[in-house]
Amino acid sequence: MITLGYEYYTIRDYLRSGVPASIVLLLLAWAAALVYWPLVGYKP
Repeated sequence: MITLGYEYYTIRDYLRSGVPASIVLLLLAWAAALVYWPLVGYKP
């Protein structure tokens, strides 16, 4: 947030990196659930 206060980065810069990172994290969590949950007895 310090860099945002100094206006070094813009909100668009944060979105440009944050949206793809969020999508990757969502896909990894989904893949982990499909692999791990059946091992512990849950059905996805």
